[in-house]
Amino acid sequence: GDKSWRLTAVCFLEEPDSAYVHSLATMPSPVESYWPGRPGYEADVPQAAVEDAKTLSSEELAVKQDDPLRHAQDAAKRDPDGLYDPVGLPPKEAEWYRKSAERSGRAQLTNARWKQELDQYRKEERGGDNLNW
Repeated sequence: GDKSWRLTAVCFLEEPDSAYVHSLATMPSPVESYWPGRPGYEADVPQAAVEDAKTLSSEELAVKQDDPLRHAQDAAKRDPDGLYDPVGLPPKEAEWYRKSAERSGRAQLTNARWKQELDQYRKEERGGDNLNW
């Protein structure tokens, strides 16, 4: 078949069972999951997904997935007050972003704030602190 297309996101109409989300996220080409209430879910998801795919280069997406902290640092340098788009983050970082946004009472974090949150997450992860997800 044609390998120029691949599934990148699935939108659920309601919050799915975590097993489905995990299965999609651990596929050879990880698939993001969205549902109402999760950052990135919008009423016009198909159009938003098309726009995201057009604006997020494959190189940028690779950095975001392979080295989320570097991607966050680059975004914070470019535009500290711009809103960070969590689409394309690996599952653990995407969950940390969601929890960080919830704690701050915002739908999205600024690039600078996300860099700080991700720095803190990495320190806790390295320190062996038990994160309660």
